[in-house]
Formats: sequence, structure tokens, C-alpha cells
Amino acid sequence: MTRQPARVALVALAVAIMASLFLSGSPVSASTNDASPLGTARRVFVFTVPTLSWADLREFRAPNLNRILDDSAVADLSVRSVSRKVASVDGYATLGAGTRSVGSDSGRLAFVAGATRASDTRDVEGDPTQPPAQVFAPLTPDPSIQSIITDSSGDPIEPAVGAEGAESSSTLSALAQEFVRRSGVNLSTGEVYNFGLVQMLRLNEALLFGSKIGSLGSALKSAGIVRAVIANGDHNEGPDTVAYRREATLGLMDSSGRVDGGRVGSRLLQRNARAAYGIRLDIDKVAESFQRFWTDRSVVLVEASDLVRYEEVRSELTDSQSRKLHAEAIARSDALLGRLLQQVDLSRDAVIITSPYAVNGGNSLTVLGVHAPGIRPGLLSSGTTRRAGFVQTTDLAPTILSFFGIAPTASMEGTPVERSATGGSAGDRRAFLADANDAAIFRDAIVTPVSVLFVIAQLVLIAGAILVLSRRARRRWWLLLETASLAVLLSLPTTFLAGLFPFFRWGTAAYWAFLVVVSGASAVVVRLVARARFVDALIVSLGAILLLLSVDVLVGAPLQFNTAFGYSPTVAGRFAGLGNPAFSILAASVIILAALVAHRIGGATGNWVAIGLMVWATLLDGLPFLGSDVGGALTLVPTTVVMGWMLFGRRFRIRTLALAIGGAITITLGFGLLDLARPPEQRTHLGRLLAKIGDQGGGALRTVVLRKLDENLAVLTSSIWTLMVPLAFISVGYVLWRAPGRLRSIGEVVPQERAAVAGLLVAMVLGFALNDSGISIPGIMLGVANAAFVHLLLRVNRLDGLGDPLDGPGLADSGGTDPVSDAEGSTLAGAPI
Repeated sequence: MTRQPARVALVALAVAIMASLFLSGSPVSASTNDASPLGTARRVFVFTVPTLSWADLREFRAPNLNRILDDSAVADLSVRSVSRKVASVDGYATLGAGTRSVGSDSGRLAFVAGATRASDTRDVEGDPTQPPAQVFAPLTPDPSIQSIITDSSGDPIEPAVGAEGAESSSTLSALAQEFVRRSGVNLSTGEVYNFGLVQMLRLNEALLFGSKIGSLGSALKSAGIVRAVIANGDHNEGPDTVAYRREATLGLMDSSGRVDGGRVGSRLLQRNARAAYGIRLDIDKVAESFQRFWTDRSVVLVEASDLVRYEEVRSELTDSQSRKLHAEAIARSDALLGRLLQQVDLSRDAVIITSPYAVNGGNSLTVLGVHAPGIRPGLLSSGTTRRAGFVQTTDLAPTILSFFGIAPTASMEGTPVERSATGGSAGDRRAFLADANDAAIFRDAIVTPVSVLFVIAQLVLIAGAILVLSRRARRRWWLLLETASLAVLLSLPTTFLAGLFPFFRWGTAAYWAFLVVVSGASAVVVRLVARARFVDALIVSLGAILLLLSVDVLVGAPLQFNTAFGYSPTVAGRFAGLGNPAFSILAASVIILAALVAHRIGGATGNWVAIGLMVWATLLDGLPFLGSDVGGALTLVPTTVVMGWMLFGRRFRIRTLALAIGGAITITLGFGLLDLARPPEQRTHLGRLLAKIGDQGGGALRTVVLRKLDENLAVLTSSIWTLMVPLAFISVGYVLWRAPGRLRSIGEVVPQERAAVAGLLVAMVLGFALNDSGISIPGIMLGVANAAFVHLLLRVNRLDGLGDPLDGPGLADSGGTDPVSDAEGSTLAGAPI
């Protein structure tokens, strides 16, 4: 290539970078510039509908829910918290903390303190010896409460009977006294207290998420906002045992384990043969309680607790009976909502419809709708997701605070939601959100098989290369294996292209057919078209990966979402930008591509073009409004410095690496300060981290670093990508042992490969250390490198000559810079294996 085309290439690269910065001046991942922050409200009504999904609303009749959701800004709620298994106590604890949190079984135990009439015997909260009339038969205590309601001698404590769901008469009940002894917190009459407080404080202190249990409740209390919870999911767990299910109180309790008021007793219940466990909420009693607590400057959380009971018994029902009880629970929950909305002024009050946990404690997406003054119907997003139609449970606490003009506390990782797009009609929005959940579940089901197949393909390539190189195989076998190595590389962008099609509807057979056919056909086309020089096919394949990922990120990363090497809202590690698997693919591809391009162009111009490609990949991955990948930027900057140093033939020293790492930190801090300058609701995790460091000091950074380290070590022995490390080194070691001349041949033909090897080593080590995907980062990089290595190994020095089987003998090469000639005058003497 002449210098003039090289200059044109450099100018084109510069223009592309400037265009990306111009196009990305706003967070494109939020889908539109139509973002509207929430306004203020007089009161906030939170209606939790456990396990409810958009598919449920499509399947079952719920006119009141559909009516208000159609007039609301809506989203899929990602309930993922600390682990993949999210119990009800985890979901409510996360809602109340604004940060990923875990609950405890004791968090299901909540009661009302104090009494007004000692002679009132109609309701005994938590007293198994005196059940409320017409609800439970005489029961013994659930084992989870047995240790609480016995004294030191082991004899049961029978708390005195109180009115309004209280446990005591003139003094606090035995349960309340036990809570005071355990927590050191004094109680006032009418307060709701939760026994999970102490255990949950200890559990979350041991985690590395910086969770402050009860942050939402404490912030509301400090601002003078009254809190109340109305919920009761109690049911008969056995013939002689009652299971207490009052964990909804975790959503609004403060850091002392208390809620200002509420009703959580069994007086909220009534018998009904059609309901799960023969018990359901008494809508009249709930509405009566709601009216009492629905005052100015208040937040009232009401749980549709009939769905708690249905979810508990669901696994023990036949399919037909399960559907019947599910429909009944949703219908009753819908009727309850309709009744409560009669007391809500929708022109002044805010209503949040949501479910903080999913079916069977899984990660499927649930329903979220926000109806507030001045907010038009549409799709919601948040600063943590930056994607229209998706919000996390951690965003609910900051959202509730925002209605009263209260800033999120420093410990909250969530951000207030905002309306970010229209999303079409109400029907379009519901269909989109239901499909997104189905697509996420499909993606989560195929991601492991795709990863396993990719690793197996590497093993096949290695075995095939050994067999082909060890004997004088016919040319068609050479061609087949070379094409297969390209197909393995091109399967990576194909997995992203699959996101353009609804394979969650078409099924796994269609998905695998698409993956195999498109990858194979693309490899054949590349092999036929790019054969002028022996590195061209590899350049085209790696360039296609870089181009696809670049375009995808520039337009908002639609192909990252719900694809095998992208990310999923059910995993909730990332919703926008470049995910860790995609970063690994990008980094390995651009490192090898840069070296090959430097070789192909030649001279200083080729080296500068190579560095330009590395700089572009760094900007694409690290800029807050593009890839927003902190660990990726910290990895690619030193990698770029090391490669540039070696491409220009400079001697590499330790101080060079130190300079590179210092540059990486400086550039990443620059990205962070750029992010920090944006409004809080638009910041990525990098800007929010810097803000936390400003508020909390170095402890916030320490928490993040330790959590990433812990997650890296956790996946080290459980990931399929761990196998890539020995596979890659075994393949190189075998060739070194049996035919070292072949590796020397690659180095002689493409001397820039030394810079690529050094760049890959730096990227793999730093990528593993700085990202929370652990071994998958170097594993995927080695997969890309291994496929490229096999291709070069076969192309650079055939046993029967250097020519392309499609062209006949002879191999043209670039600019006279390579020592490769045709079969009659080869200077590369690789001995047969």
C-alpha cells in the first residue's frame, strides 16, 4: 500500500472518531433525547404485586392494573440482587436499601407494637395459641418464630391481646420486648417492627455492596414523611403450623427496623375456598386501613398478598388448578387496586405498581409502572440502566425520594427513574416488555451452550491443525481447516447479529442453524474474496468484528442486549455500553488486527494506523457515553502503549509499563470526570463511583475493588473459559516442541506479531484483574487468538508450497517486506511435524 492511501486511512479514522464523539454527545443507550425526570407529588402509593409479569397481564384479566399501567410510564423491572436467586426478603430489602441487599428468614416476622384496649380479644398478632376468629384453626408456631416467643425456660410466652392488630395491653408485648432486647430500639404504640433487622445488618455488612438496610425509610423519616405498610401473606404451612409472611415491611422500615404504622395482622384476612390455602385478603379491611394512613406527605405500601400465598403453593398444584388459583389471585389483586385508587388523587399523588421479586425466586423480569403528575405514558429508564424500558429494583428507593425532592443517600447505587421514550401505543409497550423478558430468558438458556461450542471449536481447530501439518494432506483439507478457522472467528459477530431476529419465538434449532450457516457462509465468502495476500482474510474477519461492535455501540448497543456474548437484564450486570465478553472480543480482535494492518501497510505509516485502531477501540470501550467500560479502558491504554512501543522497535523497560499504567489511570479519571460533569441521572457507574468516593472517601473504592476480586476468584473454577487457558498454551507448546520452525516462520513473515503477543499478554492479565467477569476475559481473548494463530500457521508455510489452493502455486505478498516467495524459492523451511 502506498503512503497516499495510508494517509487517507488515517484521515478516515480521525473523522470516524470525531463523528462518534459528536453523535454520542448524549447517552444514546437511553434510546431517545425525550427523557423526562419525575416531578413532585403530595403522597406516594406503592402497590406491590409479587411475581407479576407483563405476560401475566396478557394472559389474565386485570382491567384496573391494565388501565393505570396504560396511562403510566412503564418498564421491565430487573429484580436481580446479590445472587441469581432472589427471595422475597431479598427483593424487599433491596427496595428499602436502594442497593443490592440480602434479607433473612426472620425478615418475614413483623408485628405492631402497643395496644389501646386490653379487653379486645378479636385479634392476637403472632400468638399461635389464640387464633383470630374464622381464619386459622388452632396452630403451633412456625419454627422461625419459636425461638422468639419462648422465654429462657423454653415455655411459650402468650402476649396479651390488643386492639388494632397490636400485641400488648398496658405495656409492650412479649414479642415487642424481645425486639427491644435484641435491637436496643424503643418502640411506640402503633409502630410496625421487623425481627429481621439484626440478622440482616450482619449479613449485609459481610457483603461488598455497601448496603445500608432501611436507607429509604430513614431518609423519609428524616424528611418528616409518614410511612405505612399494609400486608399479610400468612398461611398454613402444615396442619399445625402457620407461616408468617410479612416481609413487605422491609420495603419501608428504617435503619432501626421500624415503620411508622401499618396493618400486618391476620385481621386483614378472610376465609375463601377458591383462594390459595383457603385464605385471602379482606378488601374492605385493607381499604379501611389504607384510608387511615393515606395522609398528606405519606408513603403507603400495600402488598397484593394473595399472590404471596399462590406463589408459595404453586409448585404443589396441577397445571389446571395452578392456572385457576393464579387467575383468582390476580383478579382479587386487581379488584383491591381498583378499590384503593378510589382514594388516590391521580392529579397530585404518585402511584408505583411493581413486584420486587419474580416467580420461584428467579431472575425473570417483573412489572413496573409509575403514574405521577406531569409524566406522560411511555417507557422508563434510569441512570443505572440507560436503556429505555428497563429499571432495576435499586432504582425504586431513589425514585420514591425524588417525589418529595429528597436526594438519594450516599449508600444508594440506584438512581431515580425517568420517562425516556414513547414506546408506541400502550399495547406496543406491553408487547415489547413481555418480549424482552422472553428474549432474556432465551438468551440465558443458550449462553452456556454457545460458550461451550466455541471452546470445543478451538479444540477441533487445534486437533485439525496438528493432523494436517503432521502429514501431507490434500489441499482441500488445508482449505477446509483455514475456512473453519475463519468461521470460528466470524461466529462471534454472528452471535450479535442474531439479536436482530426473534429467536426466542423461533426456538433453539433456528438459532443454531442461523449461527452455523451464517458463520460458515461468511467464512467462505471472505476466503474467496480476500486471498490476494496471505493475511487479508484474517484482516477482513477481524475488521468485521471491530466494525460491527463499533457501529453497534455508536447506535446505542442494541446488539449487545440479550445476545450470547452481550448481556441480559436478568443478570443485570450491565444494560448499556460494551459488556465484558464483547470487550474481550474487541480487545483481542483489535490487537491482532493492528499488528496485521501494520504489517500489511508497512513502515511508520502502518504502525501509526495500527496505533490509531487501538486508540479508537479504547475510546469506543471507555468513553462514558459509548462503551462506558472502566476496566476495559484501564486495560487497553497500557496495551496500546506497549504495542506502540514495540511496533516502533523501542526497547521495552519496566518504566515503560509503569508509564503505561499511569496513563491508563489518568485517562480513566478523565473519562470519570467527564461523566461526573453530567447530571446525576445520566451518569454511568464510573461517574457514580467518583461521586461516592467524594462522599464516602476511599472506602467506596475499596468496596468495589474487593467485590471485583471476590467475583473473579469465584468464577475461576466454575467457568468453561478456564479450559481455554490450557488449550491455547498446549497448542503453542506442541508446535514449539514438534515444529519450532513454523512459529519462526510467522515471526519472519509478520514481525509485528511480537507486538501482538505482548499486547495480548498485557490485555489478558489486566483484563482478568480489572473486570468482574474473571477468567472469561482472558479465556475469550485466547479463543480469538487461537483461531487467528491456527489460520496463520496454515497459511504461512504449507508443506507443499506457499501458494493458495484456489490460486495454484505462488503467494503474492506486500511491498516486498516479507521473506515469503513462491514454492520454488521459499525462504521459510518449516520441517514437517
